[in-house]
Amino acid sequence: MKTRNKTLYLDTTDRMIGGVCGGLARYFDIDPTLVRLAFVLFTTFGGGGVLAYVILWVVLEPAPPVEASAPVADIDLVEPAAPAAVDEAPPADEPLDLDEPLVGDGPLSDAEAAADREQSAQA
Repeated sequence: MKTRNKTLYLDTTDRMIGGVCGGLARYFDIDPTLVRLAFVLFTTFGGGGVLAYVILWVVLEPAPPVEASAPVADIDLVEPAAPAAVDEAPPADEPLDLDEPLVGDGPLSDAEAAADREQSAQA
């Protein structure tokens, strides 16, 4: 079984103040938000959270820079997604018929048009 030599560092990429919580989270392979929450709870209920944070901030060294081992993918090589299906639009060379309603199944019947006019007059 291959063992990994883990070292506790200040996290220089995921940091809020000094990188202590980010470094602890990376070391224990957990979410940094949980470590930050634990420090808040220790500070609130025990009072030792701030002291522990400052001690770790002073003692730990920053993480060494990570070198990229593989080239970064070029974004231009990614094909764009197909647009979502939309109701058919009239061809660009045909003018729009402005007398046709934009919503509904077709032109209004005479009764619907009269009811619409009556509603507009009352408003």
